[in-house]
Amino acid sequence: MVNNNIHVLFIIEIISYGGATKALIELSRNLYLKGVKISLASFNDFDVNRPYLQFFNDLYPNIKPEKLASLIKEKPEIDVVHWWRTHARKNINVFLKNLKRKVKIITTIVQLPREYRYGLSINEIEYSDKILLTTKTSFEHWKYSFLSDSDKQMIYVGTDISNIPAPKINYGIGSHFLLGRGSSLNKCVNEAIEVFSKLDIKNKKFLIAGGNIEDKNYNRLKLLINKLNLIDDVNLVGQLNSEPWYKFIKKLDVFFYHLPKNSYSGIDRAIRDAMLCGVPVVLFGPSAPKELIENGKSGFIANNLDEFVSYTEKLYNSIELREEIGKSGRIRILNEFNIQKSTEQYIRLYKKINIDSKIKYKVRNMNLFWKTIYTGSYCKHLLRSILKKML
Repeated sequence: MVNNNIHVLFIIEIISYGGATKALIELSRNLYLKGVKISLASFNDFDVNRPYLQFFNDLYPNIKPEKLASLIKEKPEIDVVHWWRTHARKNINVFLKNLKRKVKIITTIVQLPREYRYGLSINEIEYSDKILLTTKTSFEHWKYSFLSDSDKQMIYVGTDISNIPAPKINYGIGSHFLLGRGSSLNKCVNEAIEVFSKLDIKNKKFLIAGGNIEDKNYNRLKLLINKLNLIDDVNLVGQLNSEPWYKFIKKLDVFFYHLPKNSYSGIDRAIRDAMLCGVPVVLFGPSAPKELIENGKSGFIANNLDEFVSYTEKLYNSIELREEIGKSGRIRILNEFNIQKSTEQYIRLYKKINIDSKIKYKVRNMNLFWKTIYTGSYCKHLLRSILKKML
């Protein structure tokens, strides 16, 4: 194992079963294999005995932000603090304000925030040496346009290809033409089922993975399935992980993926997994997941519902096309979106960052308009100042 002489402390708000946590674990494991020391802190509790956490040097569950800031001061061996940012920002703000030691700070925005209140805080901007975006869509978004190209960088969240599933072999149709998808059920819109019902495909079935019977979205979808009289044609199969998930994907004929246009998806793991398994993908949704697909070569990107239907029916009518698209999709993920490539980019960044070039020195001169529009924090301060003058 190469020794890169770097010690990185990852901070994440909560360890969950979602895509952000999985991406962090995969990246951390590959950094470890490259000789980088990795530690992990979370402001919420987690089980330190989970097998996939075994390669972390130190684990700090349920740690208060003030205590974590003190810990950084006591551990000069920590070279980089890497904030793996999803939505919450209150605890990280407290941590940054209490940080008393110069240390390299990187903030990775795992997915483009869907809602205004999830924008970066001024503290996150000021104390970060680099803001990382995980998609071109995020990198070019107006919310981050006030940052210069030297202050931000785009690195894809790669796929761990060290333990990839074997690809789909048989592209022939069985007793049913199986369409399927997998995600949190809040991203499975009613329209996806309504469109499925209109497909001109014989013996079709729609299998939806994600959630469970206690999920309010499960009940929403179940009611719609009953209303459209699709009880025998649409199945909610629940949450699937690891081997059951890959087995589920490989039995599909088409990964039929309709996402809300305002979805906060980044580089979608479900699409990557489907492509890795050699299953052709038809996508209708927001911009970021489209970056995975070369339209017509490694999948199909529908610009409207009519195209969503026509691409799906086109795949139904050609076993050769299903095989061609499926195999091309797998090759694209292996070559362009693998974790090894991302890991090397992160290691270069950890070594390259200049600790004295913090964005905060530029932010203080940032146009007040951007400060006001972007974070909301300045809105509060401005309003407070006006009220004080009035009273």
